[in-house]
Amino acid sequence: MKRYMMLFTCVLALGILCGCGAKEPSQSEMPENRFGLTMEVSDVTLEGLTLTCMRDATLPDWEVTTGSAYVIQKESNGTWADVPFDCTGDWGWTMELYTIDQNTPGNWKINWTNLCGELPAGTYRIGKDFVASKSPAEIEHFTVFAEFMITE
Repeated sequence: MKRYMMLFTCVLALGILCGCGAKEPSQSEMPENRFGLTMEVSDVTLEGLTLTCMRDATLPDWEVTTGSAYVIQKESNGTWADVPFDCTGDWGWTMELYTIDQNTPGNWKINWTNLCGELPAGTYRIGKDFVASKSPAEIEHFTVFAEFMITE
């Protein structure tokens, strides 16, 4: 009986820690970006855009990194919803780690046609997750979004 009680407790704890059924936080619920990081988009087309990440001299002793993954969300009636990605077949995010240096813009060409095809006209935002670390014991995760428009 003790073994089943321990198993039940572990499963319950795992469910709580994983946030089963948790919705994606809204922009106002996102952790604060206190690292002076901004994102801008340019060269927007139906197939992709250029993404520029910049970091000012705020908190210079922290390292800020990101990977290749991103999310695209579409605005509809004041709310944001993820654009579904087709993640079937031979697909996956690559495992690069990019360091966002202070006062040195980082640029990426983003092409989403293999994930969701061409985007129709509308208001969108692209979001990327970042990790800031000062030491193994001091790590913060945050997400930054940049809005853009697709016009036909």
